[in-house]
Amino acid sequence: MTQREVELILVRHLAGRLALPTFLVDADGIHLVDRREATPEENAALDAAAEATVAELARRGLRAEIVS
Repeated sequence: MTQREVELILVRHLAGRLALPTFLVDADGIHLVDRREATPEENAALDAAAEATVAELARRGLRAEIVS
């Protein structure tokens, strides 16, 4: 096993614990290592939080909208 293969295993292990895309940058460019998909429950919670934030901003006279 090469050093690069070991590094990729370690990076993927770490990436699995993060809630954001993980990239590896080397001489060949930028490579997506891991991208975790949110569960339906997580998506629902994020949608509810976004809607509550927009409602609170509107209550304070600020216009906002949810984009995706």
